[in-house]
Amino acid sequence: MTHKGWSPPSNRSLTIPFPLPVRASLLINLLLLCGGAAILLAHPQKYAVGVTAKQAPQTSTAKVIYVNPNIGTDTVADNSQSAPYRTIAYAMQQASSGTAIQLASGSYTNKNGEIFPIVVKQGVILRGDESTKGQTIKIIGGGYYISPTLSAQNVTVRAEKDSEISGLSITNPNTRGTALWIESSNPTIKNNTFSNSNREGVFLSGTANPKIEDNIFTKNLVNGISIAKMSAGEIRNNVIDNTGIGIVVSESASPAIAQNRILKNRQGVDVGGDATPLLRNNIIENNRENGVVATGNAGPNLGTKESPGQNRIRNNGQYDIYNVTRNNTIFAVGNDIDLKRISGRVDFVNTPATRS
Repeated sequence: MTHKGWSPPSNRSLTIPFPLPVRASLLINLLLLCGGAAILLAHPQKYAVGVTAKQAPQTSTAKVIYVNPNIGTDTVADNSQSAPYRTIAYAMQQASSGTAIQLASGSYTNKNGEIFPIVVKQGVILRGDESTKGQTIKIIGGGYYISPTLSAQNVTVRAEKDSEISGLSITNPNTRGTALWIESSNPTIKNNTFSNSNREGVFLSGTANPKIEDNIFTKNLVNGISIAKMSAGEIRNNVIDNTGIGIVVSESASPAIAQNRILKNRQGVDVGGDATPLLRNNIIENNRENGVVATGNAGPNLGTKESPGQNRIRNNGQYDIYNVTRNNTIFAVGNDIDLKRISGRVDFVNTPATRS
């Protein structure tokens, strides 16, 4: 970025022709003897003599651990792409913050020795192939996790603070199974596929504050994403289709839900309890029952005068917006909505609500 009145220094050095006059040569030697080296180091281009300054090569210090369920072996031998580990669970034991665990194509299941739930440790990256959203890298299974906020759960993967999960396909076929659990942490979850889980693709609880973007959620039995307790975070640019409820927001959760395509589910977005999600630039269409539902004391924000919603909420089976709260008015300024398919108090101009 170039600021007005300033331009970056030229890459060309100041070159002094050779041979140097005797006095100039003595001057350079005197500078070096008297601390002039510090000046030369501080201003390498200004004082360069016959040398063009070049940027020092950048080296990466990130450690990569390779895993392949087909040819790998869980041993203490040096790990490499040609000599990978067999299981994610074993690789995770060797990983520390800043490590990337690279998964090869294949199925990661308990038959191959995986131990569930797989815990992605703090600061660790678990990655597969982002370009295909993990279609050939499948993690399937589940195990018991005791959530400090919601007791016993059956979970495939759990993500800890500052971790990242990308380019994987994750499924929990077990009874009430959740593919990914995020408990009071802030991972980045991107370019994955969450499909065919017995309950939902992702569950947020506690004070979870993740970034969940560019994923596919499809054919999960109950919900695509469940957001509970005091969770927040960003749910952005995901596709959620052919599942029970696309996104469920409950209790005191307050996520930002933006630029998602929530299509062909039983219900689009269900907001309950005291939840106050912000919805912007979403497409919520062709869900069998309702587009957006508010119950309890929920207050979803679909747009105000200062911040128009720009959501497209249309062609849902019963209502596009269904407000069944007792006293709350839903603000929904600046959206593409069929006004004939609204039930309950909805403010499209952001004026004070009129109580009946």
